[in-house]
Amino acid sequence: VALVVLAGVSFGVNAAERSSVQVPNPVLVDGKPADLASGKVFLYFYNPECSHCVEAARFLSKLHWGDTRIVGIPTNDPQFAKDFMDDTHFHVSTSSDVEKLRKAFTFIDPPFGVALLDGRVKATFGPAQFQEPSPEPQLKTLGLVQ
Repeated sequence: VALVVLAGVSFGVNAAERSSVQVPNPVLVDGKPADLASGKVFLYFYNPECSHCVEAARFLSKLHWGDTRIVGIPTNDPQFAKDFMDDTHFHVSTSSDVEKLRKAFTFIDPPFGVALLDGRVKATFGPAQFQEPSPEPQLKTLGLVQ
């Protein structure tokens, strides 16, 4: 019983922390200032040399994103971002504001994803959640993919 209560408290704290995150605005996307506080946005943090990040991006590239804006954020070696996108067929916009975004969305290792709806964090996805078929069901529930 205590474990269930602890898990519930942990979930509540994490949800409260997510909802209070201030989305940086604007951020540089493809070299231009961009507004992340409107519409549906998925942020994908990755290391271009990480095999798990490659597999996750290949899976994400097959999803039907509709009008969701996707922004890739290389956490290391940004000079390899284009090659990473070409290799994975995950052709999305790229942000060079990794420090600003990592300050807002804290995590240890990529891949890491953030689902935003009108500037509010609706879900975050750590490395363990990038195992096919995840995170597709949750992204569908949130309306980010069709």
